[in-house]
Amino acid sequence: MNITYYSGSWKQLLRDPHPRLGWMLQPRDGTLPRLGIRFALDNDGFLGFHAHPFFRRCDRIARTGERPEFVVAPDIFAGGERSADLSYAYREQLLGYGWPVYFVVQDGMSLPFVEALIADWNGIFVGGTDSYKLGTLWQWPALGKLVHCGRVNSVKRLRYAERCGCFSADGTCLTRWGRASSVG
Repeated sequence: MNITYYSGSWKQLLRDPHPRLGWMLQPRDGTLPRLGIRFALDNDGFLGFHAHPFFRRCDRIARTGERPEFVVAPDIFAGGERSADLSYAYREQLLGYGWPVYFVVQDGMSLPFVEALIADWNGIFVGGTDSYKLGTLWQWPALGKLVHCGRVNSVKRLRYAERCGCFSADGTCLTRWGRASSVG
């Protein structure tokens, strides 16, 4: 695993810095990136995507001059092809920021379905239910894009994502593990 994004307070990252840790910003938390902390921008799709706060957050980040390592395209949790339609509806607007945009694979999306469209995206964010995510995670790196696994909240799942070839993962797990050094 090259980087693990912490979904929580950036203060933990300052207290216990690690070159393989970053911060997964959420539109709902309202904070801005901190200098010197790697970050990516989620869309809160797990809780239900809301365009206005998401793009307000993108605009605020763009004005700081900071650049996320990637931004997660809007999606519908476990929404299959409807999720893909939502992602495409906002794709051009997101690309306008000049940031890498990751497509979210969700329950119901097959490898051939994703393979047909992945050239339009910078990377893959593996979302969906746990059973879908764990059952399909191994196949996404074969598409030749960087792969990020969402909601990785245990050391066991982090190691599984790494074995499957994921470049990065996120979760709130670091507060439970207590130290950044737990990610290796």
